[in-house]
Amino acid sequence: MIKIDFELELSQAEPEAKFLISCLVCPVHKKKCRVECDYDNTGLNAYVKNCCCKKIGEVAFYLLDYTGNFQHIEVDIRKSSE
Repeated sequence: MIKIDFELELSQAEPEAKFLISCLVCPVHKKKCRVECDYDNTGLNAYVKNCCCKKIGEVAFYLLDYTGNFQHIEVDIRKSSE
């Protein structure tokens, strides 16, 4: 059985995820999202938080999914006040 070091994988994947998400700015609301990463026995997880609308949440999801680093991606979309 191959032992996977999720801590090492996380240390490589987290800076990339944080950089990608920090570059995203919603064109409508001019707000940014943030990402938190962790791991469990199934692999790496990414939690995208403070998305102001569905569109920027989808973009964040597809960006992180495209990297192929995360087995679970969760996006939290806040209701906008508009």
